[in-house]
Amino acid sequence: MSEVLEMDQSDYVVVGEEEVKKTESITKSEEKIEKQEKETKGQGEEKHKDKEEEDVKDKKKEKKRKSDSKDKTTNDVGKLKAKLEKLDGKIAALLEKKKDIMCQIEAAEKKEKTIVVEEEKAGATETAA
Repeated sequence: MSEVLEMDQSDYVVVGEEEVKKTESITKSEEKIEKQEKETKGQGEEKHKDKEEEDVKDKKKEKKRKSDSKDKTTNDVGKLKAKLEKLDGKIAALLEKKKDIMCQIEAAEKKEKTIVVEEEKAGATETAA
């Protein structure tokens, strides 16, 4: 260290407890880039950790679902009947929608047939004339 002190100190920088010679090629923009790279590395590690935590949570949820499915088999008759009635209501509503849609399809098909027949008649009268 005694040699460093005797030379021009503007060529050296203190890093930690040591003095290191400056390199002229490092500019402020390069320093900014280095900082950004360090930050992105830190963010990448955080994302990796977050993903691992999500995987652990997903595994816990799967285990919970499996245990819940075993417990659901012990439902009483009243609850099952209520569920059945609810499903029947939904099915009835869907059947009504199906019927309405089928009627609309039939009406559209009839219109198409009448248009085609009218076009054929118009074409036949033109050829006859």
